Amino acid sequence: SPKPSEGDGLYSLEPILFGLLFGVDAALLSSPVILCGLPDGRLCCLPVRLPGKPGDGVEERRVKMLFHLGQPVAFIGASLAREKEKGPCCLIAVGSSGKVLLVKAEGGVDGRVAEFKERCLSGPVQSACLSSSHLYYSTGSDLLALLLGSPAPEAADLTQRPSSEQALQPPALQPPISLNVCGLLALTKPTETPTGAVQLLAFSLRGRLLRVTLPKRPGSGHGVKLSAAQVGQKMKDLLAGIGNVSDRVSTLKRRVQEKNDALRSLNQVFNICCLLIPNQKQGEDGAPRCKCPISCRIAARWSRLLQQDSLLLSCFLENSSDYVLEHGWTLCIQVFPPPYPLTPKGEGSFRTYSFPFDKLLPGQNLEV
Repeated sequence: SPKPSEGDGLYSLEPILFGLLFGVDAALLSSPVILCGLPDGRLCCLPVRLPGKPGDGVEERRVKMLFHLGQPVAFIGASLAREKEKGPCCLIAVGSSGKVLLVKAEGGVDGRVAEFKERCLSGPVQSACLSSSHLYYSTGSDLLALLLGSPAPEAADLTQRPSSEQALQPPALQPPISLNVCGLLALTKPTETPTGAVQLLAFSLRGRLLRVTLPKRPGSGHGVKLSAAQVGQKMKDLLAGIGNVSDRVSTLKRRVQEKNDALRSLNQVFNICCLLIPNQKQGEDGAPRCKCPISCRIAARWSRLLQQDSLLLSCFLENSSDYVLEHGWTLCIQVFPPPYPLTPKGEGSFRTYSFPFDKLLPGQNLEV
């Protein structure tokens, strides 16, 4: 609204900037305007009152897109960048990835236009709020204060308004000040205490409502004075965060170790298969087999028990390679009887025996 009436979620802009952004009709009717920041990055405005009668298409022409941030809009606010203004002269929009849009009226008295400037912050931006001279925003891991005007020569008071000669400086040119408060999900508009300190109400990631008291001079080098309860709570939050990070690191290390073990086993299986395949092809082609590092030989002998002759077969698996045949390998033996009698399909019958083993070291033999 162009009128200087502000409250929670309500902002008033200087008349010139208001007319440039929302049109002459909205300015003449002193129409309130609804600003919407959409998840797709669009910054839209909706004047509540426009000239015309209902049903003549005015409702369809009310919504107007002012800008496209290219990222979800996390905060919209107005700042008083210069004193002696009839209202905040800068509209600010902050994206969730750190992009900042500054909208001001630039130019001479006869030809002023709305100027859109883009700057970048270190994101991500969970939530933000605005005072007369500072932008406060939470990244989840820290709470930062950004001075919107040039600091005073002696001190940069959080509640001090920049002078009329100090234009709004791009946020990217002034590094934000860390306030060492982590885990904040939402912030409210700052308020000033009788002693001059700035207070914020914040909602934490753990579902707690916190009151954060900020120092008057964040850039003076003095530490923030906290009570014993605040220090204890801060230490608990830090220790909990360290514990969560440690748990995640342990889980990632375990997963990496499991993948490394799987790759090592797969590589060993591949190398063993490369040793067995040439020997198998030589046997199929009828060519004499060469000595394979992993070989199998058969020994047969007759045995007589209770006046009955039996043929005993022994199989020896020799591991002369440099690899260990670990758990998962199985020795399979197919025994073919003489080619009679034949099956109804004309094929000879055979029997397969499987002998799994746990480990066969290099140079060892397995007899079955």
